[in-house]
Amino acid sequence: MQRRSDDEIRIALETSLKSGTLPAKLKEQSQQAYNRITQPVRIAVMGLPKSGKTTLLNLLVGDTVIPIEAELPSYTISRGETERAVCTLRDGSEKVFETIDIPEIMAEGPVYISFEMDLPALEKISVLEVVMGPEVAHRRRAMAWAARRADIALWCSQDFDEDEFGLWTGMPDRIKDHAFLVVTKADLFAGDGSLEERLGRMADVASDDFHGIFPIATLQALDARAPDGSIDKARMVSSGGLPLISAILKVVELGRQSAFDKAEMLLRQSVEKTTPPTELPKELKELIAATSKRKRAEREAAEAAARGEDAPKLPKAKIVATEDAPAAEPTAPDAPREDKLRPETRELFQNVVSHVAERGAELSADVPDLGDAAGETLLNEAIEIAQWLADCLSEQSGMGDDVVDSATDMALDAADLLQLMQLEDGGDAASEALTVLLQLKRDLQSQLAA
Repeated sequence: MQRRSDDEIRIALETSLKSGTLPAKLKEQSQQAYNRITQPVRIAVMGLPKSGKTTLLNLLVGDTVIPIEAELPSYTISRGETERAVCTLRDGSEKVFETIDIPEIMAEGPVYISFEMDLPALEKISVLEVVMGPEVAHRRRAMAWAARRADIALWCSQDFDEDEFGLWTGMPDRIKDHAFLVVTKADLFAGDGSLEERLGRMADVASDDFHGIFPIATLQALDARAPDGSIDKARMVSSGGLPLISAILKVVELGRQSAFDKAEMLLRQSVEKTTPPTELPKELKELIAATSKRKRAEREAAEAAARGEDAPKLPKAKIVATEDAPAAEPTAPDAPREDKLRPETRELFQNVVSHVAERGAELSADVPDLGDAAGETLLNEAIEIAQWLADCLSEQSGMGDDVVDSATDMALDAADLLQLMQLEDGGDAASEALTVLLQLKRDLQSQLAA
């Protein structure tokens, strides 16, 4: 299933939102997806007081913009064409500072600060430093607040003791799956010979709750960046700065690609949901009706057998036929159009198209009976269908047949997309799953018609 370019997806999603034709629920999901693909990834730097959060934040944004000794409330640094600070005061009002003067800002007693700066790193990320008080209840509230405002979390620590572990276990799995345990001041522990033992102890406790554990000598990593912007790569590597930044950027890119995949899925869904029923493919409507009739007959046959009566004759399963892909029994001879496809390839495609279409129709017929469980059940079934198709095609791929190889990639992409949908909160899962299967069937049919 070939995906459009990122720019094409962004423009198409923006156009779809401006059209005003989307159903309310789909519009909300599309707006969320648009925000994700057009805004920087949000990174939260967390940890107990004096754990090295500010130094790490300065490393991430590429410059020493916040003094290490500054005692600030929680704050965010994001991109702006000019520097400024927007402070939230204790009465809920906001005060804007057109220049960033830390002492002047702190004289107002802000409870939160949003800094805007023109830094290259902020094209891709925004960074939140979470400041916590001494009370456990306050720390839990601060972490829950940050979790709602972050895509990636960095927990700074030198020991990750029982208290820190107790705090971290309360974070949602969505954050834990995109979190790094950063062992700051690693140069000090390396100097006294305790680093390896410390890392081993942390791994025993925390490896299941973080994407990775990274030791870093943060001050050395900052010093590896020269005033002119050039970087001493060897020093950045030895300090642990480069491995950490590379790992973060990899997760950022994966998150960005998953956001575009979600956006494209919503675009396909919007086409289906805004298409009048009379414009749906005729063969799909016929197949859904035939499958529903067969399922009713199967139930009646089971009930008759339970009563000891002769079971009624079941209708034959329908084999899909379209103008592009004529129906074929599994043992059909070579299809008439053999200008580009080998006979065995055409037969394989006709069989798998029929299977995907029939199973998709069966799932459609099941929706009314499943009730609230329809979304989860159909999504699981759809993943099995896509994976079956990928396995079936992969048995014939790698044999020098580009068409089969391409179709295998389509099926694998569809399975990955459906699995991605399982990770997303909300959404009309039943409709989305059927939409992906329908698009997969159409893509395979286009291979037949080529």
